[in-house]
Parts: sequence; structure tokens; C-alpha cells
Amino acid sequence: MSLTLHAANRFDLAEVYGPRPPAEWAAILWQAEKGITFAFRDATGRAQCVGGYVPWPAFDVWECWFHAGPQAAPHMLSFVRLARLTLSCLPQDDPRPIEAAIVSPAGARLVAAVGFRRIGTIGTPVLRSSELGGGKREHPLSGAVEVWRAHHERPARTE
Repeated sequence: MSLTLHAANRFDLAEVYGPRPPAEWAAILWQAEKGITFAFRDATGRAQCVGGYVPWPAFDVWECWFHAGPQAAPHMLSFVRLARLTLSCLPQDDPRPIEAAIVSPAGARLVAAVGFRRIGTIGTPVLRSSELGGGKREHPLSGAVEVWRAHHERPARTE
């Protein structure tokens, strides 16, 4: 089965992510609105996976993010092909590395197939409402996060 690549909208995000706590939705929408966002749709037009790239100036990286819905398994080969293609389409004159924060073994397998390499682990991340345009509450996410970096040619950084 194959997927086609489209610009994602909020309906695609809702279809793939399903019900989430408000703090997670704030983070999902922030990523989608601040970066380049894609929907990977099946032949019926339903979004099976969503993903994108968002610049993180504080860390001087592009963050790659994606989420596959529960019905996405038959589409994974197509997803990997399209993810590699979108990775190669990022601006080649941008020296910032592309990293992914991975929270599941399935996510680790997918980013490895796309061409990322594990570079470390960070503790349990905390979403701060103030960073997402809200109040001052903190929302810890579950578990440790693995950090993976894209392995493809990017220009060397000059300072």
C-alpha cells in the first residue's frame, strides 16, 4: 500500500493523534504551526501519519517529528520513502542539524529506517505552558527521551 504526501492541517493531526491532554495538544499545534508539516494519506484520503520539521532556535537545530496512527502499519515502507524524500528537501544551505526526540521503540525503528542515528538520551522532558503561549504550569511527559540525529550531508558550520 502506498501513501501520498500533502500539507497537513488540524484535521489530519486530530485524525492521527486522537484524544490528547490539552498540554500535549498545545505542543502538537505549536510544532505544526511553527514548522513545515506533512500528512501522509492513504488511497481513501485519510491521514495515516503526520510529521514535519520545526526550527528550535534555543538549541540551534531542526526538530523532526512524526506520529503514526494505529492503522499505519501497512504503509510503513511508503512512509519511510516519503520521510527520506522530505528530509532531503530541507534547505541544504542551512547548517543546523536535524534531530528527533523519540519516546517509543517503534519510533526508534522508524527513524533508524529513515536514516537517523541515536546520539543520546535525555531525562523526562517538561512542557512549560509559557513556552506554548499559556500560563506558568509545567506538564511532565512520560519517560526518558532518546535523541536521534539525521545522517545526511549538510554543509559545515562556519562561525
